[in-house]
Amino acid sequence: MSEHSSARQSERAAFTIREFCEAHRISRSMLYKLLAEGAGPRLIKIGTKNLISAEAAADWRRALEAATSEAAANLKKSRPGEDGSFVENTRDGGPA
Repeated sequence: MSEHSSARQSERAAFTIREFCEAHRISRSMLYKLLAEGAGPRLIKIGTKNLISAEAAADWRRALEAATSEAAANLKKSRPGEDGSFVENTRDGGPA
């Protein structure tokens, strides 16, 4: 992608499905899977075309970042137990 097309893409009001997937480095099948699970970005339907607004894309990224941060924080609070399952850490380092 050229420097000019990259700059234009960051100024877009909306992405096509192909453009969104390219910009976010995910496959179309992954996007459709996320949409089916209710975890994808909001869509705008204009005639037969599906678009994703720049605002919807940004909201989706923020939601993913928050979920990832929360999952990482929860992982830090636990550790593998003797049987391989995760147990919560306590202040003294032993299992809860």
